[in-house]
Amino acid sequence: MVRKPLPTSSMHMVVESDLPDAQWLNHMMTLSVSLQPVSPGTAWKLVAFEARMPEHNHGMGVVPKIQEKGAQIWSISFVKLHMAGRWVLSFTFENGTQKQVITQDLILR
Repeated sequence: MVRKPLPTSSMHMVVESDLPDAQWLNHMMTLSVSLQPVSPGTAWKLVAFEARMPEHNHGMGVVPKIQEKGAQIWSISFVKLHMAGRWVLSFTFENGTQKQVITQDLILR
């Protein structure tokens, strides 16, 4: 699970996988993303997700699909981190004219 603050906001992003951490390497998974706490009048939308391996200059071999599941809750399906090493997960949120990108380093062995 990943818990990171949304920049310039009092909200936090929580990311959970449908697989145990030990099975993240080279298995298809779905990520659940939520923003907590949800303040009245705050309407962020998850508009993009990307997973890249900067040292290898490539991303995943599959195209992820984002689906809204409820207020400030999304699922990202077709996520496959196919190699061991450092991945950078990137979540792009929009709120009207504001755009926030949250990145998270992840080491898979």
